[in-house]
Amino acid sequence: MFYQDVKKTITAIITKYRDPVLVLGSPGIGKSAMMKEIATDLQFDSFIDIRGTTLRPPDIRGLMYLSTDKDGEKDAKFAKMSLMPRAGRHLILFDELPTCSQEVQAGLYQLILDRELGEYKVPEETVILAAGNHQEDRAGASRILTPLATRFKTILNLNSDLDNWLLWAIPFGIRPEIIAFLQLSQRHNENALNNFDPKSRDNSYACERSWKNASDILNCITGDTLRETLIGTIGTNAGESFSAFLAIYAEICKIPEIIANPDTYQIPTAPDQLFSISSALSYAADKSNLTAVLTYMDRMPSEFKTLFTVDISQRHGDLTETSVYCKFAAANAVTIN
Repeated sequence: MFYQDVKKTITAIITKYRDPVLVLGSPGIGKSAMMKEIATDLQFDSFIDIRGTTLRPPDIRGLMYLSTDKDGEKDAKFAKMSLMPRAGRHLILFDELPTCSQEVQAGLYQLILDRELGEYKVPEETVILAAGNHQEDRAGASRILTPLATRFKTILNLNSDLDNWLLWAIPFGIRPEIIAFLQLSQRHNENALNNFDPKSRDNSYACERSWKNASDILNCITGDTLRETLIGTIGTNAGESFSAFLAIYAEICKIPEIIANPDTYQIPTAPDQLFSISSALSYAADKSNLTAVLTYMDRMPSEFKTLFTVDISQRHGDLTETSVYCKFAAANAVTIN
């Protein structure tokens, strides 16, 4: 399943039943980010992220201590984990669950199924979710114990998909250079979005998380160090290819010149240049330059008018309500619908 489908499925389940769901996917694909989005969308009081790599058996059950009752009798009790809420409406994520030891996984049996552990009870409106990598990803994950796996309402596999990722990336503000590069790669039947290979010896690789990091890099690094920095972010192959693309992008996407001369500025013919300009203009558009942007886009091939309208509606939804945009959309209705 893809990102939006998994997110909708989890939302439906926890809204009606509040039962636990486990999501598995390759490293960096966006599992944790999805859970945070769900917590925000459903307005939980807090998002509690508990990492499996840091858990030990006492962390689940709690440390034992002696308690004295009113008759002076001593009892052994367990101190509750401080991260677990006592009241309220929270979303708890047990992240990296497959990296937990079997002892920790066994300790979660009662908590996941019965929503209690010893004397501790999960608040009624609180939801428990879990996430982790596949065992074959070689990312420290091991097999989830069968009794624990069966305690989840369902186990969903999150797969990488550019179109679904763009639904998040464009309104989030991911740089237009990245959007254009990934769209062009998809056109060439290449999966540049996520090239994770568990057998690779590269220290980094392209994935949904690392492309977000690459977008941040473009916001602060320029010059001779950019290429090596990108390689350290998205891996050698993607870093080299994207750096070469950036040189084309910088040469073609002269946005001030396009806006100043929308009727005469050259329309390129190469797909990489067309993707670049379309993405750059959707990113740069605002109310002050929208007429010029649309004048130039009106001269572009129909495929790129469509890409532009999708991008600008996700980046700048308010612009699509202006009269100048509505006139552009009406004139190109056959093309962009």
